[in-house]
Amino acid sequence: MMRPRTLEAFQELVRQALFEIDELRAAVEYELEEEGMPAELDLLDPIRAELQSLLGRLESGGYAFGGEPLAYMGLIQRLDTPSLPIRPLLVRINDTHCHGLETGADPFENLYGEG
Repeated sequence: MMRPRTLEAFQELVRQALFEIDELRAAVEYELEEEGMPAELDLLDPIRAELQSLLGRLESGGYAFGGEPLAYMGLIQRLDTPSLPIRPLLVRINDTHCHGLETGADPFENLYGEG
């Protein structure tokens, strides 16, 4: 799974995760209105808060790549992917946070030849 190549692409990835969390919550709340909310839904609040904080630091320029995994990783590692469909996106954000932007050769460059 490739990491974003630019800061703007990383910001957009975080925005996409925030959007997906909001959409997931709305869908689950609509579908399960009468049955009650599953406990897994409570995990979305701290994940969303951490992503919002990350996005704020990215936008303000007060962010440095590297360091410990994001705190939400401990939460999502307890769930399997079907329980949290945005898990791959969250893992990709964490990987970028820990290892920085992708700097290697673009595997898609010249995919169809030069032209």
